[in-house]
Amino acid sequence: VELTEQIGGAAVRYLGLSNLEVRVVNGAVPAKERALEYADKHAILVVATPETAWNDLQSGKFKLTDFGFISMDECHHCVGEYVGRHLMRAA
Repeated sequence: VELTEQIGGAAVRYLGLSNLEVRVVNGAVPAKERALEYADKHAILVVATPETAWNDLQSGKFKLTDFGFISMDECHHCVGEYVGRHLMRAA
């Protein structure tokens, strides 16, 4: 959760994006609110944990086609049954 906040903050500082353009989505954000964050048309960047993104994808809170680019930090861990592997294979 803290890492997503750090990445979101760095995007605002270093990419020159506003807080309206960067959305941070993690397990600390209620499920109904996460669905709104994914759907917000002002959002240019959505930062999420792999676990939250996978669960939200599975429950229909967003579609992969809603995004033009997906990047995963620590992708070398995407092996075995790690949820990030499932997310990347779906993409």
